[in-house]
Amino acid sequence: MDGHGPQLRHARQRERRVGRVAAVVRGQTPVSAAPGAEHLAERALLLLDLRRPADAEREVRKALAGDPDNVDLHLILARALSRRGDTTGALDAVNHAIGLNPGFWYGHWVAGDVLSHAAREREALVAFHNALACDAEKPLIYEGIARGHYVLGEWRQTVQAAERGLRLEPDDLFLHEIIGCAFSKLGDHARACEHAARALRIDPESASAHRTYGMVARDAGDREAAIEAFREAMRLAEDPRYAADLLVHATRSRNPLHSLDGALWRVRLLPRRRLVWWLLALPFAPWFLFMALVTLGFWVNAVALAVTTLWMRRDPLLRRLLHDDEVRSARIALGALGGGAVLLGTSAALWSPTLLPSGIAVLALVVPVQEAGGLTRPGHRLFLRVAGLLGVVIAVFTVLAFAAPHLEWVFTAILLTGYVALGSIWPTMIVTGHRYPPAGSGARI
Repeated sequence: MDGHGPQLRHARQRERRVGRVAAVVRGQTPVSAAPGAEHLAERALLLLDLRRPADAEREVRKALAGDPDNVDLHLILARALSRRGDTTGALDAVNHAIGLNPGFWYGHWVAGDVLSHAAREREALVAFHNALACDAEKPLIYEGIARGHYVLGEWRQTVQAAERGLRLEPDDLFLHEIIGCAFSKLGDHARACEHAARALRIDPESASAHRTYGMVARDAGDREAAIEAFREAMRLAEDPRYAADLLVHATRSRNPLHSLDGALWRVRLLPRRRLVWWLLALPFAPWFLFMALVTLGFWVNAVALAVTTLWMRRDPLLRRLLHDDEVRSARIALGALGGGAVLLGTSAALWSPTLLPSGIAVLALVVPVQEAGGLTRPGHRLFLRVAGLLGVVIAVFTVLAFAAPHLEWVFTAILLTGYVALGSIWPTMIVTGHRYPPAGSGARI
């Protein structure tokens, strides 16, 4: 969801408030627990809180053996199976519970949560609306509806659902977070910041509230506030990896060319088929010129990203967050930049064009080397090797140009090698798809 999606993990954390049957639904279920079943159910819920769904399933199945028609137990089993990735089993369990008590809102809510966990948001929305038909006074149901619409990119419906929930519970943390994100998507940054700030006031120690505030501030153009919020989210989060990614990308937005990065990212998001057609249209002169300018833009952006990466490495915190492969590629890329600049400077100082093609070709190596920095380890090594091979070819032809200056084709070969290095960005995008997002976007693949 372009950055805001992972913050919805907080909805899963909210289950700790509503998931304990004894606290939320006790007294609403007409089924009495068998002796010992309630204790096993509480153990299962605790294990779910500890992210041990397999153990939770074992405990709840023990309880069901003595009380097979307990609605609460079937709902706990559904949640445990859902967290284990067994969507079919989870739906069987929740449907059994709904069959035992069709008018129980929490059963329909669990069905929606299971479907949402399986990325079946449309079906989840149907289940949440079924829960709403049973009881329209539960803010938790509106959280599920708002989350579903948000994942589907339906920002206005997200706002409507969240507002209805907030009328019931004005201090609902998750609803303030998601409505803030939705307003940010709609471009209403003032209201987005208002709700994000309200979430922080409700729970200043909430990592998700700080993440939300950071994303809203980032979208509103307040880069420094976003960076500070992401740092605080990292400090508070149980799992700081997502906040760390947001912090890294927000810090990258300090790059003065981050607008170029964002524009080129839109090119990366184009379907692969369209990129293929773009390459097939190269014989047409106007299009060739356009592609040459875009490719040159990718080279400028690669240099800016390499410089920004090494600049960020000066910060002790950011140094730990940057991937080693990314730092290695940035160093090699700037090494190629420096090597190419030296060759061009030497050519100018000697008033000799011999090193001119080699300097241009070495400068072009920045693109494949920097591209390698955003790939996973197998792809990273492969692309670095390809760049290294191109560098060896340039070196061999450069030596040959000095040894046999009468071979004019050598200069052409050097330039062609440089063009291959520079143009490698296009097949890279087609083969690997989009890589890391633009500076400050917060999106991550």
